Amino acid sequence: MKTLRYIENFLTLLQVGALASMLLGLYLTYQMKEGSQQDFFIPHLEFNSGRNLLQSELTNFLNSESHMVFEGPESADLQVSRITINTEATTTWRWGFAGFLVLYFSLIMGIFQIFKQIISSISNRLPFTKENIKRIKLLGLVLLSIPVIEWVADSLMLMYYSGLYSMKYMSLENSNSFDWAMFNLSLLIYTLGFAFEQGRKLQEEQDLTI
Repeated sequence: MKTLRYIENFLTLLQVGALASMLLGLYLTYQMKEGSQQDFFIPHLEFNSGRNLLQSELTNFLNSESHMVFEGPESADLQVSRITINTEATTTWRWGFAGFLVLYFSLIMGIFQIFKQIISSISNRLPFTKENIKRIKLLGLVLLSIPVIEWVADSLMLMYYSGLYSMKYMSLENSNSFDWAMFNLSLLIYTLGFAFEQGRKLQEEQDLTI
């Protein structure tokens, strides 16, 4: 049982760490100056398939119009594949980012709390109670919501940038994709809750028969 107690204490530390990270993120967001540029690297503008026209223009400029002189044994090759975008920290953007931080870290802390409750009931020799089964299913649902929230946030960010930026021969791309690994794991935990529920019902039927 000492091991379970150590795990509970470790989960408490993780909760404190998540809370501290959220507060730090909110403080840094508050400290952002209105109109300052924030670089988050995603999304980015990437060249469509075909001739890289911007690369050609930049290469021509360096070769004909600039004062740079390249004296190497080989010709210089300028490669431009993508352009990152800075975000202007407007009031609306800062409030939206702060709301996302609160929601995301609240979910993380909630997950740790559910884990602690499950472990606590196991420590008290009550592993398959109705409350524990509900917690397992709730844990699956909360974990299931995380990749969905991340995907929705990425999609909204892409829509926001699409309305602001448009460049010929380039398309707006997002580096993040839907986290199917987390989604499938969450679905498995949620299904496991139903399996435990059926096992409890069978145990109750056997106890009544005896």
